[in-house]
Amino acid sequence: MAYTDWDGPKYHRQNRLYYKLATIRGERNILESDDKLGLEPDNPGIMHDHFYTKNGQWYVQTKIENKHIF
Repeated sequence: MAYTDWDGPKYHRQNRLYYKLATIRGERNILESDDKLGLEPDNPGIMHDHFYTKNGQWYVQTKIENKHIF
């Protein structure tokens, strides 16, 4: 995915996770990590989940060490 204007990061104190939001090509994207640095592109070793919509359907990718796990 190309870099884009992500907002955040925002901390959600109830679940202790960090989030960033963006709209890319008209579709919603959410990054989620338990470490604030996990949301930054230059910290590939920290796991994060990427939730995104494509044609109205939600998907998720988990990434660690620059590899998508699923």
